[in-house]
Amino acid sequence: MSKLKPRVRQLGPEAYADKPPVLPPLLAEMADENEPAFGEIIDGVIKAFSQRFDLTDPGAVKAIVDAARRRYEATVNPMPYDRYAMMEEVKAARAAREAESVVYYFRIGDRVKIGTTTNLAERAKVFRPEEIMATEPGGLDAERRRHGQFAHFRLGQTEWFRLEGSLREHIAGIREAGDGCRQAG
Repeated sequence: MSKLKPRVRQLGPEAYADKPPVLPPLLAEMADENEPAFGEIIDGVIKAFSQRFDLTDPGAVKAIVDAARRRYEATVNPMPYDRYAMMEEVKAARAAREAESVVYYFRIGDRVKIGTTTNLAERAKVFRPEEIMATEPGGLDAERRRHGQFAHFRLGQTEWFRLEGSLREHIAGIREAGDGCRQAG
């Protein structure tokens, strides 16, 4: 009994002179020969075929085509992860927010909430203070400084403080300086 080896014949470009190669119908539906990613798609199909993917399964072919398009896009529009550039963007956004922020002092009874916001009217709607005692320019850093400065008046682990001593004097100083002071309405 002899073993028969299949004959493999390599064809050159002249073999297709009369009839150009035709894409399998399923691939032809999902990929256009004129699209820029087409070469990447063909490479993906060849790799998938060599790994015995079922190229008659529409889901498999779609996944191959989509992955090839993503690979192509990654080479055309590389977006490397630049941690330092992102940190600079975050710093710039934070600085812009800080420039718009105010530290506010809301009073309810004998307690004062020291917080920060970029929209005082909306913040007042949330807390409904009896009085907006004062505001001063500043964001999170300024708020943290005030929390530390008046920590001895702090009520638990909150942003609420007893309205006493140096805190009362600080608020009076802001009011005298002419920064925003309003009654809640």
